[in-house]
Amino acid sequence: MPNDRGPWCPTRGYLDDSGAQPASAPADAGAADAHTQEAPAAAAPAPASGGGGDQYWTPTRGYLGSGAAAPAPEAAASEASAEAPVEAEAPPEVVTASKEAPVEAPAEEASGPELPELPEEDPLKESVTTVDSMVEGGGFRELSQSIFTEPDSETTLYRVSALNVAFAISSAALLVITLVVFWQDYDRQWKHIQAHWREVQTEESKEAMGKAREGELEKLESLAQDFYLVLDKLTGAKVERSSRARAVEVEVTYLRLVDDVQQLQAQIDAKVADDPGLREKLREKNNTSFAASEADRALRAYRGDFQAAKFNFEESKKHVLADGPTESAVAKVRELSVAFNKNSVKVLNDKLFKLEKTGLAADEAEVAYDAVLKEKTSVAGAGGATDYSALKTDLKNSLLAVNSALKQYQLIDSSMRNAVRNAPLLDFMAPSYKIDKVVTPGLKEPLNFMDVDRVHRCKTCHININDPDPRFVGYQDEKWGSVYASHPRLDLFLSAASSHTYQETGCTTCHYGDGHATEFTIAAHTPAGEEQRKEWKDKYHWHLKHHEEHPMLPTGFTSSSCTKCHNDQWEIEGADRLNLGKKLAASAAIRSKVSRLPPGLRMTGYGRSTRWAPTSSIWEIRFPWVS
Repeated sequence: MPNDRGPWCPTRGYLDDSGAQPASAPADAGAADAHTQEAPAAAAPAPASGGGGDQYWTPTRGYLGSGAAAPAPEAAASEASAEAPVEAEAPPEVVTASKEAPVEAPAEEASGPELPELPEEDPLKESVTTVDSMVEGGGFRELSQSIFTEPDSETTLYRVSALNVAFAISSAALLVITLVVFWQDYDRQWKHIQAHWREVQTEESKEAMGKAREGELEKLESLAQDFYLVLDKLTGAKVERSSRARAVEVEVTYLRLVDDVQQLQAQIDAKVADDPGLREKLREKNNTSFAASEADRALRAYRGDFQAAKFNFEESKKHVLADGPTESAVAKVRELSVAFNKNSVKVLNDKLFKLEKTGLAADEAEVAYDAVLKEKTSVAGAGGATDYSALKTDLKNSLLAVNSALKQYQLIDSSMRNAVRNAPLLDFMAPSYKIDKVVTPGLKEPLNFMDVDRVHRCKTCHININDPDPRFVGYQDEKWGSVYASHPRLDLFLSAASSHTYQETGCTTCHYGDGHATEFTIAAHTPAGEEQRKEWKDKYHWHLKHHEEHPMLPTGFTSSSCTKCHNDQWEIEGADRLNLGKKLAASAAIRSKVSRLPPGLRMTGYGRSTRWAPTSSIWEIRFPWVS
């Protein structure tokens, strides 16, 4: 059908012959008589003549000249207005795709190129206006209307403010998901086990430090009384005693006593320094001790020179004897030996003699000083006769015992340092919580159709499994059970002195399970009975690991792995259950008049369900509480 409604624009409707204002459009497509009645519209404007050649038409700007930036109809209108003023006409009402156009009189057809037939319905309009009808639900319809609206131009389909809100929400959701992913990667079960063990060690070391302080309280009180007696003897009068009462906390009482005793020791040192006889003996002791240290320093410095002189002597001797032990060569060697002994050996012997002499003098001066000091500071204390030198030694030992426990506590605790080292995103540097992995190259395991070296990460959780400390034997924790216990037979397994060390044998070689795993369930632990299975389910959320070819053997059945290496031994040390099974099988074979097991057969099952079955490459034991 020929087009008599003029040019058509997707967002502005039909245009009149000017190309700048929209012409009248037909009634809405939804009306019943939209297909039978059509409103006449202005024909497409004819191309303007002159200068520009062919004219180009755009939906929103009308005809453009091939060489002009502005629409050609507007230029023609400006020229016509310059020649003769014409009364301006009121602009026709703008017609859009969503409004009904008023019916106007048919306009004369303008001469121009014939335009193609336009569609009856606007595809863009239909796609825009039918979105709401496709959405089900009032809430979502309101949300879609607030975001998706009919565009007012050809470049914008959504509201910019709504897009900003959507972008902010999606960015926040992405941030939350990223943080959750990081936390799931950081929050591992083995880290909780190691952190709990550190807490246990901290509490134990703190308790040990408290016991050490409490155990030294009485000793410090006795030392304080003896120090007072020594001070009384040196001053010739009774010194006023400190009247501090014991505090409720042991730590406060201990620190007060240490401070009092150290103050008494400083007062006694000052009295000893003021005594003329002791001062003279102390000066002799210091002088002889300094002379001995200087002799020792000189000897150590000369030893290097002596070694260099000895090397030169040996090289010179080789050079002289290069042509053989002739008379002249022997005489030359004799001269070199005399010079070496005179210039090097004699000097070394003199320095050794001086060191020995000054050392003896220092020892004698120290003995003389101690004798005078003992005579002037000997008292009858609560524990018997004593003197100031003995009291200082006892005080040093007492402080050393407590300081050792304190250093152990500080080494384990280090709360702030460990918090930084083990923080998320910082634990890649030097964390205190780390995976303990051992690879045994001589032992293989099947992995993805290949035989690879066995990997054992069991010690990541079983921290003390090879620790010979007796307190870890049968260790039970309230939260994690026996995970911190050591192996019950360290004389045979895992210890450095055993025949199956941890570095060479590992754990999964005998126990089976997944040595790469660090999670309780993924490691394929197998309960020893129904009661333990229920306990594991409640405490550790245990479940059977499916598709695991070699699950961990239950407690008591591990000795069956010994036959992999010790198949030729009839009795194996530490494998009591395996030895008993061999004896029972042998006795059953004798009773059934079978000298040996049939080839290719083995016994499988548990309890009364024991039966003969073909052998397999996988050791199979069926436990009714696991199936």
